[in-house]
Amino acid sequence: MTAAHRVKPYASLANRNFRLFFSGQLVSSIGTWLHQIAEVWLVLQLTGDGFAVGAVTAARFVPILTLGLWAGAIADRHDKRRVLYLTQTLRAASAGILGALALSGSATVPVVLVLAALAGIANAIDNPVRRAFIGELVDDTLILNAVSLNSTVMATSRVAGPLLAGVLIATIGVGWCFIVNAVSYAAVLVALAAMDQRQFDRSASPLGPRSVLSGLRYAASTPALAVPLVMVGIVSTFAWNWETLLALHATRTFDGGARMYTLMFAVLSVGTLAGALLSSTRSIVGASTLLPMAAAVGASMLAVSVVPGLALTLVTLLMSGFAAATFNTTSNAVVQIAGRGEYHGRVMAMFSILFIGTKGIGGALAGALMELLGTRWAIAISGGSLGVLAAMVGVWSHRIDHEGPTL
Repeated sequence: MTAAHRVKPYASLANRNFRLFFSGQLVSSIGTWLHQIAEVWLVLQLTGDGFAVGAVTAARFVPILTLGLWAGAIADRHDKRRVLYLTQTLRAASAGILGALALSGSATVPVVLVLAALAGIANAIDNPVRRAFIGELVDDTLILNAVSLNSTVMATSRVAGPLLAGVLIATIGVGWCFIVNAVSYAAVLVALAAMDQRQFDRSASPLGPRSVLSGLRYAASTPALAVPLVMVGIVSTFAWNWETLLALHATRTFDGGARMYTLMFAVLSVGTLAGALLSSTRSIVGASTLLPMAAAVGASMLAVSVVPGLALTLVTLLMSGFAAATFNTTSNAVVQIAGRGEYHGRVMAMFSILFIGTKGIGGALAGALMELLGTRWAIAISGGSLGVLAAMVGVWSHRIDHEGPTL
């Protein structure tokens, strides 16, 4: 790919279908982050145990590891809009049930784990289908812009969701967070119903071979996909476990409560919003930029682990959020474009597995490290491991550039 060039930050919003998609996702994503923060806090209230918090994170994200590739085949085979109707409805039902149990005082850790796993199963199908669906809404010239704008939705929700969670938990109770999330899914369902199917670019991912293995072989044999996908797996495993890390960093390192936890998470999210907005002004970007971006994520995590005091911690969290957002939006766009064609759904499923599914492994690892070594060491080990592994992938990609196809 060539160097990046500039486009208008909101160019994709000129497309009515994408505008509807953007609006529905904005409302629903705020509810989702509200739910995730509340879920971690509920388990922390019930147990006070880092292992239990890590287990809930794993239950939420591990299903995508086992079901993600099949979801990619579904995306290549079926109407993505109809699939999203089903998955969004199932996620709303899971949130509503947890809310009712929490409000009645009947929620227990096993119940939370089961409902987190059920929501994770729905998300395992929803996430790759939703990512591939973006390819039907805009063309290649606007892919990075559309992905970046979608990332601004996620980043905005990472700010608004935790702040709203802090208010609701402190005033009316954690159970109402889950109820609000359940209601928020209506925004997505309404947006999907209002879309004009005649404007979909279905040529972006036509029906192709049904074999899941054929998709894996295709990605493994295509360096322009293999290198970014491996990088995504590394960064997501070690850098996207802040729900777990910050919950215990706030309570154990700084002796804070829910408000400090949500403040830390909101500041991190402001950084991701800034990174996503910067990325939205570019239309094309080279895959070669992913290595320094990943290195910046690792370095910022090391900074979070060593700085003294809350004020400096918030500054380094801002930096970490910015670095992570630029990596995420760039890698997503690189994979979206390189994976266009008959394998598009399966390629985006691989991205989702590595971007989201690995968080289950990383969340459990982070929880264990915090219990065994403390929060600062857990954050430092995560950032250092990310840097070392990213460097190893950089050496691998350099060899591919000289010995095989170029990125």
